[in-house]
Amino acid sequence: MDGFFDTIIELLQRYIGQPILFVMEKYVGLFESIFGPPGFMLAFALPIAAGFALIFALKPGQAFIWFRRDLIDGMAVAVRIRYNPDWRSEGSEHRDTYDWRHNSVIIEVPTPSGPRRYIDKPVEQKNLAPKVRRQVYKRALHEIRYNLNVSDTVEERNINQAIREDYYDFPLRDPVPVRLIPPKQEEGRIWFRVVEKNSLKN
Repeated sequence: MDGFFDTIIELLQRYIGQPILFVMEKYVGLFESIFGPPGFMLAFALPIAAGFALIFALKPGQAFIWFRRDLIDGMAVAVRIRYNPDWRSEGSEHRDTYDWRHNSVIIEVPTPSGPRRYIDKPVEQKNLAPKVRRQVYKRALHEIRYNLNVSDTVEERNINQAIREDYYDFPLRDPVPVRLIPPKQEEGRIWFRVVEKNSLKN
């Protein structure tokens, strides 16, 4: 095992330089002094876990915001579906092999002057919060592409036509309760988290 660690140290010295290596040695040494031999692996596992947590937190509806005291209540009421602006400039072969639809969650927030709507930044279908995505799209296990969750073929055709021309606001049958950081603009990144209905303030 010592030989394995020595090899890692040698590679680090060769490719990242002495200053960074010095900091890393101190960092790893701190973990080893606290946790003993397992500290070496823990020192590398912790940043990796933090990276995955950050990726998870960046997904719409999963933001780590519960520690904020300025959160407000809202409801995800619809998803705005439109094509990526690059869609029209691509050749037909690319348009047919890639799903160019982007999705922006529309959140409605009650205010003294009436409901106010905010539109989140567009994301791919797979990055929508599951409670939202399941109401808008359906996909069998063997399928790659997400299909609109509508049973009427005429309605689906009309929706797709609206998306091609501009956009379509797909209403959620069951609005999803969320908590969010008060947005500073009506369109842009919204930091929100899907919550259970009973967790909203009365």
